[in-house]
Amino acid sequence: MDLGKKLTNNFTGVFTRAKQYTQEVLGTSEKTALDKSFEELVEKCEKTRISTEKILDKVETILQPNPNVRAEEFLLEKMEKKGQNRKSSFDILSEEFIEAASDLGIDLPYGNALLKTGKTFQNIARAEKEYVRTILLQYVQPLRKFLENDFKAIDKERKLLEIKRLDLDACKSKLKKMKTAETKAQAEQELRVAQAEFDRQFETARLLLDGVNTTHASHLRCLQHFAEFHNQYYSQCHQYMAELQRQLNALTFPEESTQEIRQWKFVKDRTEESITELSVKMNETLTGAIPQWNVSTLGNQKEIASASCLEIKPTE
Repeated sequence: MDLGKKLTNNFTGVFTRAKQYTQEVLGTSEKTALDKSFEELVEKCEKTRISTEKILDKVETILQPNPNVRAEEFLLEKMEKKGQNRKSSFDILSEEFIEAASDLGIDLPYGNALLKTGKTFQNIARAEKEYVRTILLQYVQPLRKFLENDFKAIDKERKLLEIKRLDLDACKSKLKKMKTAETKAQAEQELRVAQAEFDRQFETARLLLDGVNTTHASHLRCLQHFAEFHNQYYSQCHQYMAELQRQLNALTFPEESTQEIRQWKFVKDRTEESITELSVKMNETLTGAIPQWNVSTLGNQKEIASASCLEIKPTE
């Protein structure tokens, strides 16, 4: 068949289908109905596609919240190029802790604590990278493969089936219009060919649609792995943080006195009246805390009251 005749036949076919479709919309021509079980398979497939797209969108948002980075990584993946090794939030946080530890001194308790915290978040960052890599490989890719390969193949065969259905119904309409035996015989032959092509395409489309049940079983296994990977990741992070908490709780600072240490000067003699009081001479000084006395401030002086209201003032 030469190119010109092929183009003519293609144009004729497109015109005939468009005419048949228009007549069906207007209700002036019959339409071959597909059986109920086939329509149910089509509906199940379409619902699977919609649900899978929504799930993938949300999972990818969790793995990479930045939409611009997601778009860049998707483009690089399509171009089969490797993107730069981006730092995660945990990477950046660990670097800040370690840098602060270096600035303050890792030989000090606080600096040592910062260093331990930084190293812990380094471990969490590595665990997160492995978690993301595993989720992409074991969950995202299988679901994306269904959308990009399996569903597209199903959709292609469904569209081809619709073309064969229009051709079949156009032949049926044509046969009804034939008046002579010769034209009827030719129309009947065309109808038989169209019916055979439709039946063959129908079985092809049904076979692919039946595969949706297998797809559901496959996606269930992926979901089981997805839950397992989540459990492993969070369990590992919990272990890291529990160990960090244990290490931080083991760190102590040198004890510091919380009592006020001052030098006090007595302004008059005082003889003790009980074992809870002091015997002092005027101008004597006392260095240290006096927790058993109540201290109040009056102007530039401080009064310390014991049971005998002994007055003293701090040495400047």
